[in-house]
Amino acid sequence: MGSLPDTLITDAGYGSESNYVAMEEEPFKALIPYYTFRQEQKPSFSKKEYPPHHNWNYVEKDDFYWCPNQRKVVA
Repeated sequence: MGSLPDTLITDAGYGSESNYVAMEEEPFKALIPYYTFRQEQKPSFSKKEYPPHHNWNYVEKDDFYWCPNQRKVVA
């Protein structure tokens, strides 16, 4: 074989911040779903209020979330 693949595909078991950071430095594209990716695809998931990093609106510029009660929550 002797060559690297163009794309690396894994399951969610490899989805971690350290793996995502490491893959940014590699010469190939990596497709690694995060742990709750499949759950988030279900219609019932969007009705849940917690945890905030899934269903709350995040304002990246100011680094805070809007909770379902329209209150500002600092990240």
